[in-house]
Amino acid sequence: MSSVHWDPYIYNPAFAGVTGTTQLTAHFRSQWQGIEGQPQTQLLSAYTPIDVIDSGMGLMFWGDQIGQVKSQNLVATFNHMVTLPFGVISVGVAAGMDRKSFFGMDWRAPDGEYGPGVVSHNDPLLSDHKVSGIAPRIDAAIYLVTPYAEVGFSSQNISPFTYHVPGVGEDGKTYQTRSYVVQAATFYDFSDDVLIIPSAVLKTNGHLTQFEIGAGVDLGGLLKGGLYFRGYNRSTFDALMFQAGYQFAENAYVYYTFDLGLSGLRKVHDNSHEVSLRYIIDEPLFKVRREKIIYNPRFTE
Repeated sequence: MSSVHWDPYIYNPAFAGVTGTTQLTAHFRSQWQGIEGQPQTQLLSAYTPIDVIDSGMGLMFWGDQIGQVKSQNLVATFNHMVTLPFGVISVGVAAGMDRKSFFGMDWRAPDGEYGPGVVSHNDPLLSDHKVSGIAPRIDAAIYLVTPYAEVGFSSQNISPFTYHVPGVGEDGKTYQTRSYVVQAATFYDFSDDVLIIPSAVLKTNGHLTQFEIGAGVDLGGLLKGGLYFRGYNRSTFDALMFQAGYQFAENAYVYYTFDLGLSGLRKVHDNSHEVSLRYIIDEPLFKVRREKIIYNPRFTE
């Protein structure tokens, strides 16, 4: 998702709470509009610091559809933060369930028979009914924050599992894929009211790799913008991303991202669109009120 440049938590559970604030976000993405069955994604997340144990926790739900296949992921995250002389390092994990499903009636097989009231795939691996499989999901991540830069590394599905699909034999089983994401950003104060944030994101599963690079700008915290490029060579050029954000209420922000297609698919799709909402609470949600410390008077002068 293009919003990863301002919301690292999308791919990195170790980011939860490192800014000391509670955040609730929602992302809605429609990719390659105009193509039947184009990818569509919805993401809801919430996280908060737990100051008494220098940690953070969160919850994230992914909904994704590509073609006939739907995916839903629900994970809880936990991370622990350690303060260093030069910043904060956070180590986190995410654990939950991963579900994939499709309706067999939506597919068409080469040897199938289809007509009014007739759907027969003539394929032992393709069901005529809804097929749904679930699997555990475990992610791990690390994130480093300093006053001048941030960098994170995460792995999704660190131990890939097999989806459990009732009634499907070995030939019809589906497996998770391990993937990795590297994120980096730096900060440059152009003036008192203008902050420039160059950033980069690398995603790979060991076979396919994609890279994004660009810069965002924050104008006094009220207006935000960004320009990013996705791709690293002629075979991976995908899009030029334009981003705009606005603080429409206290602690509430809306973002819009437009992906201008650069690949060969641009001839048949109407680009991509993404809308995001963010709400910030300027303190931990479960703030622990510590009692005032009264030192032993025998040790005072």
